[in-house]
Amino acid sequence: MKDCKTKMNPIIEHFDEKENKRFQTDLFFRLCEKVGEDDIEITTLVDDTFLLLSELSKVSEKEKLKAYYKTLALLKKKTKEKFGYIEKGSLQAEYMALGVGVGVALGAAFVTTNPAFIGIFMPIGLAVGLAIGKKKEDEAEKQEKTY
Repeated sequence: MKDCKTKMNPIIEHFDEKENKRFQTDLFFRLCEKVGEDDIEITTLVDDTFLLLSELSKVSEKEKLKAYYKTLALLKKKTKEKFGYIEKGSLQAEYMALGVGVGVALGAAFVTTNPAFIGIFMPIGLAVGLAIGKKKEDEAEKQEKTY
């Protein structure tokens, strides 16, 4: 979206740093820049999210906050499905969680021989998961699939 910056600046100027982080305005801005105007469904979701964000800048109600988060999550999901765009750091977090799970499973399998294995394999799985996730994230960045 070409006019994303001009639409976003008047809205987020009312937010402080904490609110910008809470409303994920940086992520939303990067996503808007990444997504083109070719897809009507994505453009509609972006406009709905802008509308909810502008309403949040005036009044912060729980219902509007829930609707904003729900719309932002749907926007991220649709852009991942249609274009394959992913959030920076999400692949690394997914593979880290998988690595921890595999490490705990391996540790549980070997716990009969020595109970310390459950504590040893977890950080090993974490490190392996982070390494794989970082590699996948770098590949996605080279393909310009991250926002």
